[in-house]
Amino acid sequence: DVRPRSWPRKKITADGAERPPEWDDEEDGIWQAPLVDNPDYKGPWRPFRIENPEYKGEWKPRQIPHPNYVPFAHFPSLKYVGFELWTVNNGTIIDNIIVTDSWRAARQFAEEQWSPTFRKEKGLREAWDKAQVARAERAEFAASTAEPESDGEAGSEEE
Repeated sequence: DVRPRSWPRKKITADGAERPPEWDDEEDGIWQAPLVDNPDYKGPWRPFRIENPEYKGEWKPRQIPHPNYVPFAHFPSLKYVGFELWTVNNGTIIDNIIVTDSWRAARQFAEEQWSPTFRKEKGLREAWDKAQVARAERAEFAASTAEPESDGEAGSEEE
């Protein structure tokens, strides 16, 4: 159902509200009449509902008994978990994966496993970045000081 157009709104424009003669749209903006509470407002509109004495709650599919069904929660501790991960960056390394429902366990695992590795990798990345900058500077310097190449046609005249 959709709210009917005739349903009273919560606020209406004040009766007798007129644009002041000194109002300047460029300086003051577009004039809007002040809004006041609507005395005819009946509260928020709700769609009409019909009572259904046969309503049994939200529908759930019929469950068929399965003699070999074992809920996941009853498996013993898992030793291995398989993931298929697709990466877009060459050289991405993924290790130290934890599967848990405990925030504390995940946080502790991160502090013990991830933090030390991250600090080492961050240091290695900074060193690699510096090496790349130095290599680029050397290449730029070499290119600027190199003699222009000849096209090889000067001394190759045929007789």
